[in-house]
Amino acid sequence: MLAGPYESAALPDDEMVHCDLSLSNILFRDGKVTGVVDIDATGRGCAVYDLLKVALNGLTRHAEPDALALLHEYALDTYERTAVTIAATCLVVEGLAWGSAHRSDELGIMYRTWLRSF
Repeated sequence: MLAGPYESAALPDDEMVHCDLSLSNILFRDGKVTGVVDIDATGRGCAVYDLLKVALNGLTRHAEPDALALLHEYALDTYERTAVTIAATCLVVEGLAWGSAHRSDELGIMYRTWLRSF
């Protein structure tokens, strides 16, 4: 159990969290973020979840490894390891649940590799 040691940890809960952030929900112009769409699930929580969701989305779409490394580095520099580990674990569990209904062939290997990067 990756998140087991953090069962009683207090996480930040005062940030805006999109809860369904992906590359397709981020608007860019001239290489800069200009907006975010699809905000119907937005709430309060720990925004490292959104950051890692974008990184995971990039992994599934074979984004540049250096770009993904920057997102991981930012997550670990900005948030405590507890929050990063819990968010990463939640995303893997959610992704495996989705993948079991859609395309489970490569997801298990991909998620294990991704989790090892933390």
